[in-house]
This record gives sequence, structure tokens and C-alpha cells, in this order.
Amino acid sequence: MNSTTERNAPFASGDCHGRTDIAVASAAMCSASASSDSASNWRLEEIIREWSPRLSDRTATRLAKTYLAVEFAAFYIGIPLVIFFDVFPWLNPFVLMWTTAFGVAAWLWWGAADFDRGEFTRFRPFIERNALLRLFVPFSLLAISLTIVVLLTTPESLFRFPKEKPLVWALVMIAYPLLSVLPQTVVFRAFLLYRYRTLFGNGNLLWICGAMAFGFVHIIFRNPIAIGLTAIGGLLFTATYLRTRSIWFSAFEHALYGCWIFTVGWGMYLFYDGNTASESAASSGDAHYGMVVDAEEDSDERSLHTSIIPGS
Repeated sequence: MNSTTERNAPFASGDCHGRTDIAVASAAMCSASASSDSASNWRLEEIIREWSPRLSDRTATRLAKTYLAVEFAAFYIGIPLVIFFDVFPWLNPFVLMWTTAFGVAAWLWWGAADFDRGEFTRFRPFIERNALLRLFVPFSLLAISLTIVVLLTTPESLFRFPKEKPLVWALVMIAYPLLSVLPQTVVFRAFLLYRYRTLFGNGNLLWICGAMAFGFVHIIFRNPIAIGLTAIGGLLFTATYLRTRSIWFSAFEHALYGCWIFTVGWGMYLFYDGNTASESAASSGDAHYGMVVDAEEDSDERSLHTSIIPGS
């Protein structure tokens, strides 16, 4: 089984009747993962063997997985915590995200020998009925649910952003998918699911860890709603990516949910003001339209600074 087939095993559609069979898919995932490990075709293991030729295959595999576990923890847990605790006040998450996305995209394209570059250019899911149904049916249900919650809890926030700030809202609808969603898709789906498949396998564990990493990074917003919403979103977006192997289709789904959240009245929890997380705004009621409003007392005047950089 080649590497592309292995990577497509998770969430594969399935049996002879054309339905999705979780049991069959899970068995295929485990088989693919075991095949990948036994073939020892992963570059990091080869590097370890070059350094220490006397190491057995099992030891080299263990060392490679240990290195990957440390790298994963540093990258997807350590960095969010550094931002959360404001260890480096000069560190801008938006710049860091884009720098990282460019770096890992370049590595995937030129440095990862068995990475399917078609994932960067695959648009076919946009014209596949099944792929579109599996995207829009859950979206419709969740969008209605999110709207109802806003209507019942904070009705004054419902669609307030587009009604009161239509030009800013339109700017967010255009900028958010390009400036926020695309780099996140590269870092949390294309890179993570490829790089750490040997660590987590090609099955449900990889799916869940990818989704939880995406949710955890939103700890920088300092509110549990952001983490909860994005963890759920991570499960959906990661599953879509594993099924379609299309960066663009997964990014489209991510943007669809994000734009609706900002539109309907949840945006206050998922905006970053470029300096501190939205904790103070969300807790003090100074968050409106889905924009973070940072209020500062300056002598007798109160100056308001708004940001329109969404971060979900």
C-alpha cells in the first residue's frame, strides 16, 4: 500500500453498498499504520539510523516517536501556553501563525518526499455531491443551533455586527478566510496530519489529537467558549480534510463556520486584539459585533481601540 493510499484510509467511504463503514475504515487505518511503521520508510527513522547504525529498527522507531511527541507538545501545547502567559510580550500570534504556515507549507512541498502535493491543488470536492452534503448538512444544523442560543441568551447581539457595522463586517468576511483560515488549515491539518501520523497512527487518535490541538491553541482568547467551539470545529474540519485531502475544501468549511459565528453574535469570544486575548472584553461586556474593544482609561478620557483580526 503506498503512502497516498495509507493517508486516505481514514474516513474512507466504504463498503460494497456505498455506505461509510466505521469498522472497516478503522481496520484499514490500523493496517495502514502498521504497514507504514514496518516499512520503515519515514525519513526521521532513516536519519536516526544514519547517526547510530547499530540501533535496531524497534529502537529507531521508538526514538523517532519520542522525538515527535516532544515536538508535537512543544509546537501545539508549548507555544499556545507561551502566548497565554505572555512570556514574550513582543510575540504577535498573527505574525507567528503566518510565518509558521509559510515554513511548514514549504517543507511539505519541497522537503516531505511522500507528501501528496495534490492536497494543495485539489478542488474536486467542491463539485462532489456527497462531499457537499457532508459539509452543508452539519453546518445547517449547527448554524441554526448557534443562532437559537444567541436568540435565547443575548438577543441584542443577534446579527448586530452586520446591521450596525456593515462595512467592517464585509471586510471581516473577506479578510478572515484569507488571513486567518488558510494558515490555520496548513498548520493544523495539512502539516499536523502528515507529520504526526507515525506518532498517532492513521486512525481516530490522529483525528482527535488534530482537533484537540486546534481547540487548545484558542486558549489565547482566555475563555472556555472559544476553546469549546473550536474543538468541535476541529473535529469537523479535520474529518473533512481526512476524507477529501483538500486544503481548500477544509478551509472553505472552516471559513463558513467562522463567518457565521462572527455574523450571528458569537464573535466576541473569538477575536484577538493583537496584544492580549479577549478575556477582558468578553468578561466586561465591552465586546460588540464580534469585535474586541479594548477600553483604556487615559486621564479623564476613555479611548477605545478596536481590532478586526479574527482568530478562530
